[in-house]
Amino acid sequence: MQMFDATGAVLLNVLRTAAFGAAAGLTLDIVNGWKSALRPKKAALFAADLAWCVSAAVCFFMLLLAFADGSLRLLWFIGAACGGYAYSALLGRTVRRVFAALFRLLARAAGRVRAGVLRPIAAASKKTAVFFSKPLIFLLRCIKITLYGLKSGKVKRRIAGRKRRWLRERKRQKAKGRC
Repeated sequence: MQMFDATGAVLLNVLRTAAFGAAAGLTLDIVNGWKSALRPKKAALFAADLAWCVSAAVCFFMLLLAFADGSLRLLWFIGAACGGYAYSALLGRTVRRVFAALFRLLARAAGRVRAGVLRPIAAASKKTAVFFSKPLIFLLRCIKITLYGLKSGKVKRRIAGRKRRWLRERKRQKAKGRC
């Protein structure tokens, strides 16, 4: 009886890893649908592929820890590969097309929301900000004119003082020249 329980557990783990392979293929098809529909930048695509690889590895490791007591057997990897291949052969292309169409639809909806909702809100908020900032701008201009008037008065006094000194010096030189 012990042998049949162990064989049943091994077969159950093979089915679990095959289901994991199919789930990993599904998530990869989601990423590929996104790639074909929206044509993302290379950096975004690299980040998505890297995230898929890391998450698939961590999930597979957690699956083995939970159901296979952490034992690594070649049979688990073969089961996952077979599950992924079966998924891609049976449903892969269809699911990829469905997700590509879904991503295109979401991109169009986002564009319409941006054009129909966000741009008018931004324009209205800009007009509101301009309307409410006019008194503040007027106040700042008045302060600037006042400060400019104070500063220009100081500059005028300096210039007048320099001009007086220059005129005095000129008179002295003329007086010396007459003698």
